[in-house]
Amino acid sequence: MTGKIDFSRSLRRAAWALTRVSCVGLLFLGTAHCLPAPAADDGGAAGSNGGNSTPQGGTTHASQGGSTYTPQSSSTYTPPSGGTPQSSSTYTPPSGGTPQSSSTYTPPAGGTTSAPPVGGSTAVTTCTPAPKSTGGLSCPGGKCTVGTYSGYDFGFSDGLGSTYCVDANSLCAAGTTAAQNPPTYTIWGAGFGFSLSPQTTLTTSVPVQLTGSGVSVTLSSLPTGGATARVQVTVAGTQYCAAMTSASQTIPWSSFNTTCWAPATGTALAGAPNTTNIQIEASAGATAGAYDFCVTALSFQ
Repeated sequence: MTGKIDFSRSLRRAAWALTRVSCVGLLFLGTAHCLPAPAADDGGAAGSNGGNSTPQGGTTHASQGGSTYTPQSSSTYTPPSGGTPQSSSTYTPPSGGTPQSSSTYTPPAGGTTSAPPVGGSTAVTTCTPAPKSTGGLSCPGGKCTVGTYSGYDFGFSDGLGSTYCVDANSLCAAGTTAAQNPPTYTIWGAGFGFSLSPQTTLTTSVPVQLTGSGVSVTLSSLPTGGATARVQVTVAGTQYCAAMTSASQTIPWSSFNTTCWAPATGTALAGAPNTTNIQIEASAGATAGAYDFCVTALSFQ
């Protein structure tokens, strides 16, 4: 089989060789770039853009004489200096505050309760209105002693408008009583008292067996307005009260009743109580009232 001769390729090569020979003279005369670009021998293409050629099978980014651009990583972020990222789940309360424990108790109609502190006194020296009365039984640091009994003092209220403020070092208190709210009587007044055992705490009541026929109490004054005074003891969680009709009074134990405002409907003490504390209450009445007095004397008969 006879092969076909490519005369066009041979002619191109011959023309290139002839041009090189004839160009020598021109070079001596100062002519530059007299040689044409060599013919592509393998079917490839040559290109020029500012002096960069395109190699076979490759890709060339032509240089335009401008500045170089370096792409930035989008995943990297550097926050401004001086700041501190905050966690949305963390809260720091303002400094200087002290959370207060609240122990609100709503007793049955006409009743009340006390909340002695854990090993200390609830007496507050910055409360208002501060007691103006003086001459109360000494309670240094909130610890009161009556005969052979001693314990810490405390205050209490219905939390619905009635208030109390207990002196820090004596058995004196002042406050107000809101008007009663029948038929629920959840507004019943306020008052103060002291535990008969230093082991009595907010969660543990240590009762003391009292003796004799009753208790003698002397107040510096009686409540005013619609408020009235009561003496109260707590026996096995049940309160017994007795009304005070004068500032100095001796009250037999048999006069203490679970409903001293309506004795015929309640239960009276059968004798000296096994009680945890002694309370003096300013009981709410049909109109608002106020109190500011001290327990100047207290003894068991």
